[in-house]
This record gives sequence, C-alpha cells and structure tokens, in this order.
Amino acid sequence: MPWSRGISKSLAKSLVYIRSAISEEEERLLVAHIEPILNKRRYEKGHFDGVISAYKEVELIPSQSPPDVRAVLRRLAEQVCLNYDHKPPLQSILPPHVVDLAADGNISAHVDSVKHGGPILAGLSLLSTRVMRLKRELNTDENNATTVSATAETAIEQVLHERSLYMLKDVLRYEYTHSILGPQDVMIHNHTDTFAFQRRISIIFRDKP
Repeated sequence: MPWSRGISKSLAKSLVYIRSAISEEEERLLVAHIEPILNKRRYEKGHFDGVISAYKEVELIPSQSPPDVRAVLRRLAEQVCLNYDHKPPLQSILPPHVVDLAADGNISAHVDSVKHGGPILAGLSLLSTRVMRLKRELNTDENNATTVSATAETAIEQVLHERSLYMLKDVLRYEYTHSILGPQDVMIHNHTDTFAFQRRISIIFRDKP
C-alpha cells in the first residue's frame, strides 16, 4: 500500500505518496544547489508561531536556479499539478519553499493557512526519512483550534522516505493537521526500525491562494 497504517480507504485518495519521486543523482543536484543558500543562515530555535523548532527556511527562485535544477523543480511541479482534480496550471505554483530541519527538530501539528496558499500542498523529502502525522481537527477555527488527541484510530502516520513526494488533498488538506515528528514525539505506530532521526531538507510546493 502507498500509504501508512491508520488510513481508511475513504481517505486514501486524499493522500498521494510517491516513494521514489527523484533519483539519487537528482537529490545530490538539489542539495548541492540548496546547501550554499542554507549555509548563510543559522538554525532557529523556534518559529514565531511555535510550529517549527530547530530549522532554517528559504524560498527557491526557479529563475535564479541553474537550468538542471530548474528542470527537476519544473518536473516535480508538473507532477503535483497533474495529481489534483482541478488540474491547476503550472503558472499557479508559487516558488518552492525549503525547510531545513535539524536532527532534533520537529514541525508541530498545524493546518496551512488559506491566506498563504490554495488547495495544493506537496513536499519532497531530501537527506533522510521522517514520519508525518495527520490528525483530524474537531474545530478548524484559527482562534479556537481544538484537536482530537492522537490514538491509533484517529491519527494517520505516513513514513516520508528520502526522495519521496507526498501530496495532501481535499479533506486531508483542510480538515486534518499535519506534523513532522521529532525525537521528542511519541509515535502511535512503531517506525523506529525504519529510520534514525537525522537532518532533513524538504521542498514544499504550494499554489496561489
């Protein structure tokens, strides 16, 4: 199955997961381009909204990237567009957002605001494997958010392998929080034999609001 334990058949179509979206050579190409940009920044202890810890983040401008990097990013963006029912034009995709997560970092449960992006939310994993948890919200009001406590029945845990691409659609995009677990988080399902916590770079694709 392309999805992890805990997801029902009705939700499966809302999570697209491609295990090997890029080759090892393409991963090296992307990392070699991104690393010098990230090296100009230092790891932040926490985000202003408390969502991310031990991270760096930058925006990739395709027009300022080498042609081979631009070609990989374009192919991924095209693949993302094709997997959404409304088939958005490539021009609607925003410049990719890069998050460098330290080995001890994590991303807490949140729903990406509709103020900053449309229905598309996709992520490419580089350098290492992590687990993404999806959890249904009881109340989606931004000023009074209450979530269901995580159990094996309420939480979906998707292993995000190195070089994999995930896409959240429909109900998983808007009605479920998503988080990237860190070493301080308790996993509902046992994935500890799958990976060790290491530094992870992700490239996030969104479309215009």
